[in-house]
Amino acid sequence: MPEIEEIINRIPPDKLQRFILSQVKKNSDLYNAILRNFKGNESKGEEKKEENAEEEDNRNEAEILKLDKLPDSDPIYQKMNRALSQMQAEQYEQAVLTCQSLINDMFQWQKRLGSYFIQFISPEFVSTLFTILEVAAAYVNKEKLYNYCLFELKSRSSENVNSYFINYFHHFCSKLAESLDQNAFITLQDDLLSRLEDKGGDDAKNILERKIDFYMRLKMEDKAWNVVEKNLQVESFCLKVVENKLESNDLHTAKTIINDYIERQCKNPNSYVSSIWYDMLLDIFHKENEVSDGRDQAYDSLRKKLAIKRRQKS
Repeated sequence: MPEIEEIINRIPPDKLQRFILSQVKKNSDLYNAILRNFKGNESKGEEKKEENAEEEDNRNEAEILKLDKLPDSDPIYQKMNRALSQMQAEQYEQAVLTCQSLINDMFQWQKRLGSYFIQFISPEFVSTLFTILEVAAAYVNKEKLYNYCLFELKSRSSENVNSYFINYFHHFCSKLAESLDQNAFITLQDDLLSRLEDKGGDDAKNILERKIDFYMRLKMEDKAWNVVEKNLQVESFCLKVVENKLESNDLHTAKTIINDYIERQCKNPNSYVSSIWYDMLLDIFHKENEVSDGRDQAYDSLRKKLAIKRRQKS
């Protein structure tokens, strides 16, 4: 806990705010916790009143999408029931068409609701939708269905936020790709990554992890590891590579990677360097110099030198 507090205290407020907003889209518990603890603490200005009124309208509008509360007359509910009935009747082509219509609805609702999407469109609803498609895929033109997925995910990239709906869609697409054009799925991920300004952020990491997961399912461990090694701008990837180098006692390469990572972070005024990187540098320092004592003094000295280096580069 002390280390987490130290990290949070170092994070620039604007970067922390962006991180929280990105996580709220994926974590309903965090969303609810923020509402419970901070709703009502806003200023009473007219601008805030208008924003709150608009948010309340969105919540009311989105409420109909809660699967366990949908009335029989609701179009979304009817489409899902229709798809399930078509599957039971072995009308697989029709079921796929109904699901594609539902996917279009999901994109529209996601675009309108933004961060409220996770609150009002249940993961169970989305899971059922893609489960139907996965079963139906065995009885329809799989290549045609695959091309549909590729087209939708690429053409709607502006709506391609990191949500469980999008992740389910990409996962289903990757399952089809296993027995079809595997390169097309990888090309899709590369294209989406190229459109991101922040290649080390959460959205970029999510895209890269799709590639890694895809390669691992195909038993292509070397290609999966290559994705990690080629994307050291992602902190968790960089950490894995450094740990790998330390395990093989390649201290020089490990130290070079750490220093390069710290240097990249120092060039970004909104970034910070976690103490874990200093700890690893200190461990390398001990191994290289066979130092058995004076850890605290060496650590303090090393951090002071790195702090000076950081100020010089900023």
